[in-house]
Amino acid sequence: MYVNGELILKEMRKRGINISEFARTLGYTHGTVSKWIHGRQGCTRSNIIRICDYLGLDFTEVTGMKKIPLKKFETVDYALMILKLHNWRGTL
Repeated sequence: MYVNGELILKEMRKRGINISEFARTLGYTHGTVSKWIHGRQGCTRSNIIRICDYLGLDFTEVTGMKKIPLKKFETVDYALMILKLHNWRGTL
């Protein structure tokens, strides 16, 4: 998932932090955060949520997507559907 790097940079500037400080605080490398911000690499949902929590941003603002919580049964049902589509014959 890609993020709105301009918005993240704007919020970082408001707080007076640079990419290195931001990355170090959240436990990432400068290079990884830079790739996310500049759109050279996607970011996982959990990492986006951490970024949003830290900067006080909304998931929708950062991704342009609606945040839909997944319940365990929805995930399992979806996985089983995919397995059936691919004629998977293994055991669970």
